Amino acid sequence: MTNIKQNLYLPIFNALLISSLTALTACGGSGSGGNDISSVVSDSDGSDSSVSEPADGADSGEDVTGGNASDSYADVDIDPNDGDGAEPFTGGTRAITDSVISLTVAEAGDIFTGKPYVFSYSIKPANGRTSSGQQFTIRARYGKFSKNHPQTGKAASSGQIFYYVPETVLGTTDNYYSFNETITIANSSNATETFSFKMGADASNGDPVFTDQWHIKNLGQNPFKVRKAPVAGVDLNVIPAWHLTDANNELISGKNVKVGVWDTTVDFKHEDLASKKYSPSSTASFINGNLSLNQVRQDSGILHGTMVSGIIGAEANNGKGVRGIAYNARLASYEANSTNVSYLARKRDLDIANASLGLDNSYAYQPTLEMQYQSMFENNVPLIKAAGNEFGRVTFSNSSYYRYFGSIKTYKINFLPN
Repeated sequence: MTNIKQNLYLPIFNALLISSLTALTACGGSGSGGNDISSVVSDSDGSDSSVSEPADGADSGEDVTGGNASDSYADVDIDPNDGDGAEPFTGGTRAITDSVISLTVAEAGDIFTGKPYVFSYSIKPANGRTSSGQQFTIRARYGKFSKNHPQTGKAASSGQIFYYVPETVLGTTDNYYSFNETITIANSSNATETFSFKMGADASNGDPVFTDQWHIKNLGQNPFKVRKAPVAGVDLNVIPAWHLTDANNELISGKNVKVGVWDTTVDFKHEDLASKKYSPSSTASFINGNLSLNQVRQDSGILHGTMVSGIIGAEANNGKGVRGIAYNARLASYEANSTNVSYLARKRDLDIANASLGLDNSYAYQPTLEMQYQSMFENNVPLIKAAGNEFGRVTFSNSSYYRYFGSIKTYKINFLPN
């Protein structure tokens, strides 16, 4: 293949098409989370006080978004006899009248996809007293609690409850990406205790650089102070897609989708990609190669394939870096200048191929290459290519490269209009 390394482009267009394809072909799923997502603080003294009112639109009693759960009300009853009695995490215990309450995160969720958190709670009589027969309710200022999983409808285990943030709540808080959630537990005498948990990108299980990813959510942020700043609202609109579920009621996330990244060699030692690598059946030298520090020092452009892989499938909710659009997809590296295209037509090895080919790439007609692309089409392996970064200079008439690909209708390679 002609050397293309010098003409590779950051493929925002690729990201758009990958997100569309994963929404159509993925089997859902979500990333795993830890349980120590934040510190727990309280300003409650256990006295009678009114429960904090929810933010606008946060607790309106609408049906559970995209799910099968039946309880869509603001307050959810919790039975003190359901508590598991487990030792709480540090700072997770409060006293309320004659009861000691613990509330801890057993499994972290994701406010940007609707994946629920699992909270464990324990309610015990204080100072060895017998239970007074009090009933307890729990509510959140922004999110919702449910005894049923919001996507699958599965009932929570004893001593646990689901918490999730409806998509409509995002953007109603002071900070789109992070907020402090206030959780109030009240007894039947209206005595309350409050707990606070950090939610979102700034939480310990969040993705701290997610706030800079304007292609996912464009609020007009310009983290790198570029001359032509991003325009608020012009993004890939994938957060609503992340809230969709598949036939198994799992969130769409790229799970079970294998993406072949046809680019410079991917650095799978990167902390956001270390868990994403899969091994195709072939052991050819151009598949899943290695990068050395010396190579990167000589030419930083060799990291392009790593950047592309991050846009596509960087791990989410790991407390590091960014998140990919198809954050549960698996990735394999196919080195751009060495890969035999026929390897990209092997359906057993990949579901999608991604290539960063821009306007400045041009090729002589090659019958063998045409047959290899045709094999990709016949084997149902889409080839997603970049539109390049030329913006207004990309037309169907000024590029023999675009005319060449655009004329091969059997490849089903379609382009967005200017």
